[in-house]
Amino acid sequence: MERDPMGPNPVKHKLREGKSVFGPFMMIPDANAAEIVAGAGFDFLLFDMEHGSATLESVENCLRACELRGAAGFVRTPDGSPATVSKVLDAGAKGILVPHVKSARQAAEAVAAMTFGPPGARGINAVSRAANYGGCDYIEFFRESDRETLVMIQIEDAEAVDELDEIAQVPGLDVIFCGPYDLSRSLGQIGNPAHPNVKSVVERIVGVGAARPDCVPGLYVGSVESAVEWQGKGARFFAFGGDTGFLSKGAREAFAEIAHLR
Repeated sequence: MERDPMGPNPVKHKLREGKSVFGPFMMIPDANAAEIVAGAGFDFLLFDMEHGSATLESVENCLRACELRGAAGFVRTPDGSPATVSKVLDAGAKGILVPHVKSARQAAEAVAAMTFGPPGARGINAVSRAANYGGCDYIEFFRESDRETLVMIQIEDAEAVDELDEIAQVPGLDVIFCGPYDLSRSLGQIGNPAHPNVKSVVERIVGVGAARPDCVPGLYVGSVESAVEWQGKGARFFAFGGDTGFLSKGAREAFAEIAHLR
């Protein structure tokens, strides 16, 4: 029995309905870890190929785990090149986050790399995992992939802030994601995303994203309080915590319970 080539992207549909979505960054390239975290109830998992040690093969298996648990599997790629993006989408990712987008031209190139139809530049692999290894209607696969893939760019450099208004006008973007930590470095306040100068820029990025009817702003948050604050300012796509932090916190808390018996 043939399956839907891509299947609906639950995150994209929730965002269209005006809802907020939450999911952690995933640094551990292991399908078991992905299945455990996805099973907690998050809307998505965001696998990090920019900073993490994941390979294409390990990411593909992690995406399978997401599908099993009903979470959308997204990937932050090292760059926005068509070759990199195409391989990850062919593996079954529901969306891509391209880091360090600094100009409207780069934003448009990211959109093109993720789409088949005009002005798309995504390479065609009709026997990929995403295309059910050739067991689907190709034309419908192309259409559905364009419709369901979540196109995300990350703003985290001072150069991008200078071109923010132009970047925000690029058609085809679904999420304008702010990277507050790299942004703090770029603005001369390394490691201090709460600095007033950094926070004001983050507010501008979120505001520009919220002003678009067909796009939402997103960012990383490390606490519920931060999520509530930015949700009130228009953000709706939240990267919340990460697998290494969850594991570290759980391990410390577990050890604290038993440490007095040593």
